[in-house]
Amino acid sequence: LDIVSCTETKQLFVADESRDSTRSVWRVSLDGRQVVKWLPNKSTTTSQFTPNTLSVTSRRLLVTSYNELLLYGADGVELKRVPLPDTKTSLEHAVETSRGTFIVSHRDPQPRVCEVNVAGHVTRVYCDQQQLSAPVYLSLDSVGRIFVADNYNHRVLLLNSETLELE
Repeated sequence: LDIVSCTETKQLFVADESRDSTRSVWRVSLDGRQVVKWLPNKSTTTSQFTPNTLSVTSRRLLVTSYNELLLYGADGVELKRVPLPDTKTSLEHAVETSRGTFIVSHRDPQPRVCEVNVAGHVTRVYCDQQQLSAPVYLSLDSVGRIFVADNYNHRVLLLNSETLELE
C-alpha cells in the first residue's frame, strides 16, 4: 500500500495488506537483512489497525488510517492519535509540518487539502475544484512548501505552507 524511508534510522517502513486482509507496517533495514512486523504491536491501542499511507518526519512515523492520524516513535510506541472530524470523506495522505500540525488530503466527496492541529481541528482548507481533482499524495520540502500529487489531473500542485494557496 505504501513505502517510506527514514534517513535518520536508515530503515524502510512498508504498509502492507495480507491475503486475509490484515494490515501491517513492516520495518526493513536498508540492506534488507532485517525485516520485522513493526505494527500493530503491544502499544497499538486501536482494535482495527488500518494503515493506508505513511510519512516520516525526523524519527517519527505518521500513519494515515481510516479516520485518524497515528504518530509513532522510532521504537514503535504510539505517541499521538489525532482524530479527524469528518469520517465521510476519503482520507488519502498526511504529512507532519515543522510547526507540529498536519497537512491532510481528502479525495471524496470534495477534493481538498487541509491543515489540522494536534486536536484534529481543521485550521485551513484549500479546495479549489478548478485546480484540484484527486489529491492522493503529499510531500513537504525543506522550507515547508506543500507538493500535492493530483492523480486525476496528472500533475503536481505547489501550495504555500503559510496560506495554503497555490504558489
